[in-house]
Amino acid sequence: MLSRVPVQVGGNWLAWWIVLAAAASQIGQFQAEMSSDSYQLQGMAERGFLPKALAHRSRHGTPTVGILLSSLGVVCLASFSFVDIVELLNAIYCLAELLEFAAFIWLRVRAPALPRPY
Repeated sequence: MLSRVPVQVGGNWLAWWIVLAAAASQIGQFQAEMSSDSYQLQGMAERGFLPKALAHRSRHGTPTVGILLSSLGVVCLASFSFVDIVELLNAIYCLAELLEFAAFIWLRVRAPALPRPY
């Protein structure tokens, strides 16, 4: 169902243009997220934080293993309901915040004289 505002302002053609623009925007946002995730995996592998297999690049310079893993994650999440995905992401975010706070405390206790210019 199309929104009433664009139909009232400009007719059906404006409503469909807005739907198409929103779809194109979502596709672009999805592509950007997928590529940034795969490059992050590749960068971490190149620095030694992840297995070296994740640092593999194609002949075009793209991180193929990272793209495959990101795609696999999306396919796995596709079987969940929207509410389950939101709950999962909120739980992961909370765990990440707890980990960050634990690292802050650990560094303050273990390395109190560490230079902190920021």
